[in-house]
Amino acid sequence: MKRLAVVLLLTLLALVAAAPSALAAKPTHERVPIDDEFVDESCGFPLEVQQTGFLVQTGFLVAIEWVNADGSLRRFEAYPQLKAAYTNPSTGETLKVNFSGPAHITEGTDGSSTLTGTGLWLFGNHPDTGELGIFLLSGRFVLSIDAQGNDSFRRAGRVTDLCAQLAA
Repeated sequence: MKRLAVVLLLTLLALVAAAPSALAAKPTHERVPIDDEFVDESCGFPLEVQQTGFLVQTGFLVAIEWVNADGSLRRFEAYPQLKAAYTNPSTGETLKVNFSGPAHITEGTDGSSTLTGTGLWLFGNHPDTGELGIFLLSGRFVLSIDAQGNDSFRRAGRVTDLCAQLAA
């Protein structure tokens, strides 16, 4: 009888330990088309911008989202084949840029969040100086916001000023 009680207790403990992961929802998968045209004046002069997949006509966002056993929300985003064409109508200069990401996002139950981006990313401000413009980061960055709303930003890699290239 004692042995049966021990086996049942161990089985019950194993089930309780596995319950949080068993109760977590399955990841959701989302694929959102991106095909957008607009005018951007971040460089101090107008640029015609077309965001798309060029070769496949429409770029898209792939997002996978799930909840960890601790209740934190996790999200993975990628932008396969996503590109932007920037055209300076004054000069006719066009620059095609790949900015496919991806991003890893964690939102803690305490209100904290972390965004880690790798690969190619476009920024509307210089990542180091905050200067307004259009900048391509090739590398890695981490944006963290703690539960009190304090943020920190770290990056590694090369930053390219696209405005300087399109101004000529």
